[in-house]
Amino acid sequence: MRNVHDWDITDLETLCRIKAEENSGLEFKQSAALKATDACKKELCKDVSALANAAGGVVVYGIAETPSGQADYIDDGSDPSEIGVDWIDQVLTSGIEPKIAGLKIVAITKPGGNCCFVVEAHQATVFAPHQVRSDRKYYKRTNRRVEAMLDYEIRDLLRRATAPSLSLSFDLSINSGNTRLACTIVNGSPEPAMYTVVLLTLAKALGISRLEGFAAMETKEDVFLSNGSGAPSPATQFVIKLGPPNHFPIFRELAWKLFEQDATLSHQELYKFHYQIACPGFIVTKSGTISRVDDRLVINEASHEPPNTAAP
Repeated sequence: MRNVHDWDITDLETLCRIKAEENSGLEFKQSAALKATDACKKELCKDVSALANAAGGVVVYGIAETPSGQADYIDDGSDPSEIGVDWIDQVLTSGIEPKIAGLKIVAITKPGGNCCFVVEAHQATVFAPHQVRSDRKYYKRTNRRVEAMLDYEIRDLLRRATAPSLSLSFDLSINSGNTRLACTIVNGSPEPAMYTVVLLTLAKALGISRLEGFAAMETKEDVFLSNGSGAPSPATQFVIKLGPPNHFPIFRELAWKLFEQDATLSHQELYKFHYQIACPGFIVTKSGTISRVDDRLVINEASHEPPNTAAP
């Protein structure tokens, strides 16, 4: 998804049109969740702090979801004379300890004047974990659930600033009618990653059979990707090893573009992906889908199911 500061009503309409699914980094809330009551303020703090304590993500206020957690429709929105960016920021600042750094809150005005809101919290590192002041508990988001954290999970977060925290981001560029898929590795921690291995699995439907700098993984059987919905997709696995002397360490201040490759990206088709990143002190595994809507990408992270060699 593009930077939330650039979102407008068409981005919300797109989420509803493609039936985007809630996941560990995306949550939909109706506008009624933003009320000046103690219960609603506590829930707001729980939802946002849980994202920061996990892998970061976005909460969209103003979209109703289906029982299965898909974006359904844009609701009536909130009256900007009662609920605004400053009000949300004040609730989160006073209700979460320590304050979440780099929090983004965006108001999206609907026809008629009411507003929907998008709140983005990046993964907490230096100041992790974040506590909800009203009940003195720490929360995390797992899949679609917000849960109180256990002692060992809190201890792990306290160590987060002393280890790298890596993730991949995807982007789309269109040049002379050609679509190109780009992938960047990002470090959200102040601790640099010296040696890193990235295992990337992409649906063959993307038309990518080779990635410069990557080695294709040799397997005896065909590989398939499944994210819990739809038929398994034939896939190709790639691996890259990053480290000196050929590569700089991966710093928080310097994202590293892994590749930019011609790809087949038909409008509103879903292309599955899976990746694992490992370096000393850190490992992460993520799965999901990439889809093209107009000239932008929509990334939907789903269940973390690994690739398999079982035929569909």
